[in-house]
Amino acid sequence: MLEWMTWAPVPQARNLRERKPLEPENFERWSLLEETPAARKRANVKRYGERMAIWRDRRFRDLTTAVVSSSVLDKLVAIELVDSREIHYSSRDTDHVPCYELRGQQTDVWCVGASVQMVLDFYRYEYTQVRLAQELGLGTLANPNGLPYANVGLVVTRMESLTSNALNVTMITNPTFSTFRNEIRANRPVISFIPGHSRTVAGYTRSLFKLINSTGYRGLLVYDPWPPNAGVITRWENVDAQTYQYAYTSQVTLV
Repeated sequence: MLEWMTWAPVPQARNLRERKPLEPENFERWSLLEETPAARKRANVKRYGERMAIWRDRRFRDLTTAVVSSSVLDKLVAIELVDSREIHYSSRDTDHVPCYELRGQQTDVWCVGASVQMVLDFYRYEYTQVRLAQELGLGTLANPNGLPYANVGLVVTRMESLTSNALNVTMITNPTFSTFRNEIRANRPVISFIPGHSRTVAGYTRSLFKLINSTGYRGLLVYDPWPPNAGVITRWENVDAQTYQYAYTSQVTLV
């Protein structure tokens, strides 16, 4: 046995005649179990058994043996601490991850163009931001402008037309955490509008154990095109501290 600060060996305890049993001196090695009287050991074991019997009676009083073995225990085994997923190459979790790329916006106001570019890239439609800005009415590199709120529907129509309607795009007002979670579970990235800005979401996480009167932590994996020509990935954005105005979901049209 070594002393944890100095790594010096801890000496053996001195003869019991030089100290009282169960009363250690400074810096010596001795065994509580060996010095505990036999009568006290038996009393401790008995008291422990009595307390365990009371606890078992209170905990399982209303449960039959069959219910405990087949129903309750099966559910207990399935409990997880965290529910989390990120975009993969496919819906199979064994495929490589991540399969999503960040695109920085090329001007101070082209966050929508960069967000659309990220989602279209995921579906293997490669368009430059200059082309997307032209489609969305965002001006040019020399004279850029943002997307007015009156034109938020253009994201739907332009994404569908640029994919020859291979993508079915839907705009959702005031999306909830479930909106993003369900899309990520289906392996589909989401465009997220917050006040004054556009980003994409490619993952989520949530804690399954929570305190009373709380929802537990819920977060989103955000691919943010700001700052220009760089962007940043946020893991994890607190859902309950953010305002989500619109979400744009996109689903491949099967033929």
